Amino acid sequence: MKKVLIVVFFTLLLFWIFYPSKRTFSEEFECGVYNNDEYIVEKTILMKGDFHRKTFGNEFFEGIAVIDGIEYEIKAEKANDKFFEGDRIYNVFISHYVEPVTGIGGVNLKFFLSEDFETILFGTSKELLELYGENSYFRSN
Repeated sequence: MKKVLIVVFFTLLLFWIFYPSKRTFSEEFECGVYNNDEYIVEKTILMKGDFHRKTFGNEFFEGIAVIDGIEYEIKAEKANDKFFEGDRIYNVFISHYVEPVTGIGGVNLKFFLSEDFETILFGTSKELLELYGENSYFRSN
């Protein structure tokens, strides 16, 4: 009986370790847009997608962020996309683009979420910079 319990335990343990899993995330953030720390306008930012756990490796996020009806595709590795400041850890999400004609790319959207994923600490996008000036950014109210 002991051997059967040990075999069942290790089988469940191996299944848990090697079975990739995912959890869904969907959150709306009310953010203020600022230029040189001067408040301009309020925006709602929607972030939704899935956190996936790789069989061998770190968790990653794959989803979208929506600002003013513009969708940004996001894929972020948990281990590599952390921003450390003192003892605080921020989660970093970046959306890249590549121009079809030139093949040159850049960053469409970049923002920092708090460790508990409840607050946007700082973010900016290509469109935001074009609309409100080169020093514009957004953050949760």
